[in-house]
Amino acid sequence: MSSKVTIDAVIKDSTVQLKHISDTAKLDAQILLAFALGVSKTYLYTWPDRILNDTELQTFDNLLTQRLSNMPIAYITGSKEFWGLEIDVNENVLIPRPDTETLVEAVLNIIPKDANWNLADLGTGSGAIAIAIATERPNLQIYATDISDAALLITQQNIKKHNITNITLNKGSWCHALSQLKFQVILSNPPYIGKNEATQNLQHEPQHALFAEQDGYCCLREIIKTAGAYLTNNGYVFLEHGATQAKTIRDLFIKYNYQKVTTIKDIAKHDRISYASQK
Repeated sequence: MSSKVTIDAVIKDSTVQLKHISDTAKLDAQILLAFALGVSKTYLYTWPDRILNDTELQTFDNLLTQRLSNMPIAYITGSKEFWGLEIDVNENVLIPRPDTETLVEAVLNIIPKDANWNLADLGTGSGAIAIAIATERPNLQIYATDISDAALLITQQNIKKHNITNITLNKGSWCHALSQLKFQVILSNPPYIGKNEATQNLQHEPQHALFAEQDGYCCLREIIKTAGAYLTNNGYVFLEHGATQAKTIRDLFIKYNYQKVTTIKDIAKHDRISYASQK
């Protein structure tokens, strides 16, 4: 791009380029340009004829090049909105998905507003789920775990950013990272994609947070098998899973003597969350 180019022209030109790699090309262009200029998207609508200077154009071109290499928008801008919160992210953590808000909603539905329960978020990543729940249920004691030091650094950054005081971080693998406490709720959005299902769109995200052995069931099975020992009587396990995995997850819950097994659909009407309680 050359000088004397307007905001509107930049958006139109980059939208055409982005259509080859994105289903939300215009939105991507707007987000990148707003980020490059340090303004809101509303500003772009208000001043479409504003001419960009050479420095602004170069900054935007650098961002566009990253996006055209399939780098996710959230990694380029360093943040992703989740549950109305701006969550910092980098390539050490999974980008929070809108579907995962279904998990937050399902958990909140069974926790009284003034409850002082213990809750564990296994494989917390950016901390998005734990932080969303903490903002809604400030009396909970939340224990967020991850096996990755780099992920826990981002979690800590987000906890500080949102002034959360009721989350404790533990390093370790799934339930093995938990203390000797008993929990009313244990939840997780673990890796659940089979390793034979890898796609280019996921190449920049941490592979260990996406893909699992045993056709995607390895981590789900491990959590279901071990979580019961850490639950209070009538405590719950909530799991996010793939759209075709619900029946197997329900069968696993039953195999390991859980009760009240339930599956919930996400915003796209796909089976996404299954939960059960300990007898």
